[in-house]
Amino acid sequence: MEETRVKADREKLLNEKDDLGRQLQRILSKETQYRHELRNKEIQITKLSETIKERMFTSQKTPAKGNLQNCEFLAPAQANAQFKFSKISGESEFNLMVSQDQEKMLLQMQTENSQLKDALKML
Repeated sequence: MEETRVKADREKLLNEKDDLGRQLQRILSKETQYRHELRNKEIQITKLSETIKERMFTSQKTPAKGNLQNCEFLAPAQANAQFKFSKISGESEFNLMVSQDQEKMLLQMQTENSQLKDALKML
């Protein structure tokens, strides 16, 4: 009886270890995917800044509407937090949406729990 319980516990722990290994692999692959997307976005930003600089210098030679010679680059462009996209698939947006919904539900549950605790204290 003791041996069967030990075997069952061992199998359970091995299954949990395998599940954690799979989750770790998924997380690592997502991390590399996000790093790749970030690198691509940085490349796009540098290309765009180069084209802006080129147009600034060409606009100084030939005056046109909307002269950009007073334009300064004080910091790198910041990404808009509300605008999200992925080149590979919509899976990252879906995961983000699910995690945000889970956070909202967690906050709602925490407020309900605090209200219930207060009600129990009053009783």
